[in-house]
Amino acid sequence: MGRATTPPAIEVSDVTFSYGETTIIDRISFQVEEGEFLSLIGPSGCGKSTLLAMMDGVLKPDSGTVLVEGRTPSTGEGSRATVFQGFALMPWKTVLDNVALGLRYKRPDLSRTERADIAMEYLEKVGLASSARRYPRHLSGGMQQRVGLARAFAVQPRLLLMDEPFGALDAQNAEVLRDEVQALVEQEGRSIILVTHNLDEALQLSSRVLLMSAGPSTIRDDVRVELPSRDSPHYAARYDEYRTRLWSHLRDEVETTRARERNAA
Repeated sequence: MGRATTPPAIEVSDVTFSYGETTIIDRISFQVEEGEFLSLIGPSGCGKSTLLAMMDGVLKPDSGTVLVEGRTPSTGEGSRATVFQGFALMPWKTVLDNVALGLRYKRPDLSRTERADIAMEYLEKVGLASSARRYPRHLSGGMQQRVGLARAFAVQPRLLLMDEPFGALDAQNAEVLRDEVQALVEQEGRSIILVTHNLDEALQLSSRVLLMSAGPSTIRDDVRVELPSRDSPHYAARYDEYRTRLWSHLRDEVETTRARERNAA
C-alpha cells in the first residue's frame, strides 16, 4: 500500500468570484504547502481580501474550489486564526481577556485558568505582559495590534491569515511588528497568508509572493523568495532583483487600474 500523502495547507482550484455583475477573481489556481509563508499583493480592488475571506470560510467561490487541509473551510474552525488591519479588540475587556477570548472559542476544552496562562505566555512573547490588566483604550495603536497578534498566535493555529495587519500603523511601529511576527513564526512554525500592499513587507517576511493582476484578477507572477542572510554581502543585490521584478509587474497593474478608473469617470 502507498503511503498517505498530506494535502496542501491550501488548494485554490479554478476559482471565480463576482460581486453582482462584476467579476473580481477569474479562474485563479494555486497551492500553499504546509509551513509556507505566502504574501498576496496587487492593486487595490483586485480581490486579495476576498480571496483571504474564502480561505477563512466567510465567502464561497462562484465556481471552483477552495480547500484548507483538504476540506472546504467553514467559519470558526480552530485550525485557523485571522489578524485584521483593524485591531478588533473588545474595549470592555482587559488585554489579557482579549487574548484569552480566542482560546475560549477555539479551545473550549481548556479551563479559564489554562486560557489565562496561555494568554499571558503570548503577551510575554509580544512584550506586553506588563499591560495584561489594562484596557485597549490605554494602549497605542501599535500595542493594540500586538495584542491582536498575541490573540491569533495563542490559539496555535495551523493556518494564520493576516489582512493588512500593519496598514494602520506608523512606519516605526509597523517595522517593530514585522520583526515580532517574524520571530513568532520562527518560534512556532505554521502556514501563513499575508495580504499586503507593501512590496518590501512581502519580501522581508515571505518565502513566496503571488502578484495578482488588476480585476478580473488572475495570477500575474509567482515568485519564490530565497534571500541570503541580511549580513551577507549578496543580500542587497538579490533583494533588489526580486523587488525590481515584482515592482515592474505591480506598476503595470496599478496603471491598468488607474486607466480604468479614469475611463469610468
